[in-house]
Parts: sequence; structure tokens; C-alpha cells
Amino acid sequence: MKSKRIRHYLAWCLVAPTSFFSLLAPALAADSLAALYARGEYLEVVRQGSASSVPADQKRYLGLSLFQLQRYAKAAPYLKTALAAEPGNARLRRALAQSLFENGEMPAALEVLQPLLTDGDIDAMILAGQIHLAQEEIAQARSLFERALRSTTDPHKLQQINLGLAPIYRTQGDRTVLTDIDSRMSEIDSGNPAVKDFADIVPQERTDRAVRPYQLAAGYRLEYDSNVGAFPDDSSSGGMPSDESDWRNVLFLDALGHIPLGQGFTLYGEAHLRGGVHVSESEYDYFDQTWVASLGWSSDQGYGFRLPVEYSHLNMDNDISRSRWAVSPGFVWDAGPDISAYFYARFESLDYDGLSSIPEDRSGDADRYGVSIIWTPNNGRTSVRGILEFGSDDTNGENWQRDVQHYYVRADHRLNEQWSIDGGIEYYDYDFDNEHDVFLTTRKDDFLSFFASLNYQLSRDWKLTLSGVNIKSGSNIELYDYDRYVISSGVTWQY
Repeated sequence: MKSKRIRHYLAWCLVAPTSFFSLLAPALAADSLAALYARGEYLEVVRQGSASSVPADQKRYLGLSLFQLQRYAKAAPYLKTALAAEPGNARLRRALAQSLFENGEMPAALEVLQPLLTDGDIDAMILAGQIHLAQEEIAQARSLFERALRSTTDPHKLQQINLGLAPIYRTQGDRTVLTDIDSRMSEIDSGNPAVKDFADIVPQERTDRAVRPYQLAAGYRLEYDSNVGAFPDDSSSGGMPSDESDWRNVLFLDALGHIPLGQGFTLYGEAHLRGGVHVSESEYDYFDQTWVASLGWSSDQGYGFRLPVEYSHLNMDNDISRSRWAVSPGFVWDAGPDISAYFYARFESLDYDGLSSIPEDRSGDADRYGVSIIWTPNNGRTSVRGILEFGSDDTNGENWQRDVQHYYVRADHRLNEQWSIDGGIEYYDYDFDNEHDVFLTTRKDDFLSFFASLNYQLSRDWKLTLSGVNIKSGSNIELYDYDRYVISSGVTWQY
């Protein structure tokens, strides 16, 4: 009998601890999930929270951890269950609304937020504003953001509100408020990537455009050219004056875009198309196209690099054409809150067709080394750009081998919501290497141009422009010594 009692006692000693710890396990697991979540160990919460032994009321940590890991589709069911048990938990309600928003369930997300909006929850207002903005319900979004703006002084929340209001104000044309937002955001956190992106856009703001990853502009200009024979790409090609003036109809299309690739990398793209048709001198009609693709990288410390690759082709009805490939690797440096610099090297390969003789062949290679500086004072209402560049042209034709210096300054300023002005000066200096085979002297040219324009914003999409350019080409060879001016007026549609 005694031995039987001993056996029962030993069996109880073996079984009781197991039974005890099995009863205690859910409580231990719950405490563990709470502690893990508090320490930010969300992956471990997900691993342990999937066990069937975890009480249902503790599954909220699993939902919140999945939310923190941005696994919104998986987080939503757990958050719904948790919120049903705790309908007054604001953190769960906001997390569920954000998860539904990220999953594209906009109406459901707004419904979940409604009790918090009624209570005046600032975070709920901001999130609801973002949801309405995503649905292009601009009036509702603006109302919620401005209501939140009046209700908080928290810097982080103000930044979220400002980033929400900025595209709305740009779309609706509130430029004064827009520049105030730019200033406020920079004061809050000038290093935030979203703030920096917006600050880059504000100086270029000319059309009330919403913040988009792409821009498109198309238009028409009527130009009067006092010397249509000058080659219509840029001064580096050299002018061939004809002393003929004419009117010219020009159609143009410009497209810009970028795609964020992550880890600070961005892919940029550009396309610029121009076509000119003359009223009388049809042999100077032309079509010019330029395509650019660029890989960029930027750091939070204000520096980065760019690698643009460019192809352009110019074709004229007088059978002269030019093709150009160029690559321009460079280093970007943000020297201050309103100034940035781009140091670059540019390598070109040029191919000209239709020129009259071998010595005049401008085909060959060219290189340029320079810096481009952009300064945006006055809260972005003013933008100043300067270029300093040196290089040489190594052409097949001996008449066009030369060293080049290039200087450029341009300023843009917005006077008010409708009117803006811009203008500048550009100078080239050319020292040719060889004696010209016809004129029997070594050529030396300089090229000076002044330009200005007046712009009027008709509406969010349409702009009128009146502009003028005065060009003075000086040379020790009379053929290349001439004056030229171009006056134009036009209309631009922008998207």
C-alpha cells in the first residue's frame, strides 16, 4: 500500500509541473508578445503570434507588428478582430484605416476613421486628408488638412500637413501659400527627402502644376528672325549668315519625368522636339529632337552623382543634318538650403552631313568640363542659374578644330500669380587651331547673346510668352561677323 502511494506521488511530481506550465504558457506568451512589440522586434512577434496557444485578445500585437512591417493585407484581418474587441482603441483604429488605405479600400478606411474624426483626432484628420487626396477629392482633403493645421503645433504633424497641402495649393494656384509652405517645411526638417524634393520643385513653379513625377508642355511660337541662315541649334555650331530675314512658325513639345528606384537612386528622362517652318526661306526649315536618360543618386548629406546620356538630331531642308551622342557624368553638391552645384565632364560624338567641303567637316569629338550652379533665394520666387565651361572640338575638318570657353547666366523671377520675367546673357569664346584653308588666316570668334521674356499665366494650363534674343557674333573673318535678333510670341499648354 505504501509503495502504491509512493508511485502515485512520483507520477504527480512528473505530471503536475507539465500541467502547471501548460496552463501558464498562454500568459507567458502574451507577456512575451507585448514585450517583443515594445522592443520593436516585430518579426519575432509574427513568428510567435502565429501559434494557436496565444490568446485571441493578444493577437492585436500580431496585427500591429504586421502593420509596422508594412504587410498591410495580412495585418487588416487581425486588426479588425482586435478593434471589434476594443472599439475605443485609437491606435488600432488608425492602424486598420491605414492598412485598408494601403490596400486600396478607400471608403472602408474612411468609415473606420469616422469616430476619430468626430473626436477631433489630428492623426485621423491627416490620414483622412491623404485618402481624399488619393481619390482626387480635393475640397474634402483641403478642408481636413487645414482643420488639422489649425489644431496642432507639433513639428512632425505640421510637416505631414504641409506635404499634403502643397500639391493642393499648386493645383489651385495659391502660390503665396505655396512658398510659405516651402519655408515652413524647410524650417521643420530641411533634410527630409520629401521636403527636399518639394524644395527642388518650388523654384521651377510656373504653372500651378500638382506635384507629379512627370511634366509635359506643348506649344506654338511665331518668330521673326533677322538672319535665318544662322544654324538653328546653338552657337557651338557656328553661324552661316544669309542676310535674309523671315517669319518662322515653330511647334514644340517638352516632356520630363523621373522614376524613384529606391536606395537614393532615381531614373530621369527628357524629350525635346522642335519644328520650324519659314514663310519664305523654306530651305532653312528644320526639325530638331533631343532625348536624354539619366541615372542619379542622392544622399541625405546633400551630395550625389548624375550620369546623363543624350542623343540629338537636327535636320534641315537644305540637306544639312547633325547627329550627336553625349555622356555627361557629374557630381552634385547641395552647398546650402538654396544653392546647389553640378560639376561635370561632357564627352560628345558629332556627325554632320551635307557640308560643302572636307575642311568644313564639323564631325568628330568634343569635350567640355564645367560647373552649373543654381541659386533659389526669396523663398523660391527667384531662381538664378550660372554655367562656367571649358573644352575643345576635335573635328575631322581642320577649319573647325578649336578651344572653347562658355559662360551663361539666367535669372527667373515671379512678380505675382500671373506675371513672371526671365532673362540672361550667354558668351562663347572660340580660339581656332589652324589657318583657314580659304581665308588663309587663323580664325578667332566670340559670340554674345542677350535674352529676355515676359510670361503671363492665362490659367492653370495655359501661358502666353513674349521674348527676344539679341545675338552678336564677332570674328576676324567678315563672313562670321554679324548681328542677329529673334523676336517671338507664343502660347504654351502645360500638364
